[in-house]
Amino acid sequence: MATLHAKNAIVYMQGSGTEAQTLTEAAEVSIDIDYDTETDSAFGDTWETRLKGLIRYNGSVNGNFDTAQALLFDAITQATSRKMYVYPDRATTTRYYYGTVWPRLSVGLPIGRATFSVSFEGDGALSAN
Repeated sequence: MATLHAKNAIVYMQGSGTEAQTLTEAAEVSIDIDYDTETDSAFGDTWETRLKGLIRYNGSVNGNFDTAQALLFDAITQATSRKMYVYPDRATTTRYYYGTVWPRLSVGLPIGRATFSVSFEGDGALSAN
């Protein structure tokens, strides 16, 4: 396995259409995978034991605000979850993460560089190819 510089990463998200599009000006992506645990201890046990619950994922995409792209606004106005694909290296098209997400959009317009931030919750499984 090689260490990867993420300068060639790329993110695709489904907007209002059926096809996912490149999320232009994305500069940072994070995906967090987590799960609940439930105690299954019983009387007489000395140590607590736990059961693994359902797996879930969420994350964020941040970058420079692009006035030419309406993709994120289109994505959050839809009534269904949106497809998302994250390629750590766009040159390696056989290695990526994908799933459907419920995105939330935040736009920052300070004096200086305008930014966007999309947080998302997974809707179903996150898969790795």
